[in-house]
Amino acid sequence: MHDMPDAPRMVLTVNEAADLLSCSRSTVYRLCRDGTIRSVRLGAGQGGVRIPRAALEDFVNGGGVAA
Repeated sequence: MHDMPDAPRMVLTVNEAADLLSCSRSTVYRLCRDGTIRSVRLGAGQGGVRIPRAALEDFVNGGGVAA
């Protein structure tokens, strides 16, 4: 894959999402687990959770479950 330094990445780590939302990692994991924020799991076991940038934007713009 080609490096595109000026293009935003399509997916974020839980840490990156937590930083952008100004909340804890455990909150982001909970929001992903309950389906409030769409996420994908990479690999089996300890592959990690990734959050599509569009899913995070949808959540911030009111696309998530109402509080």
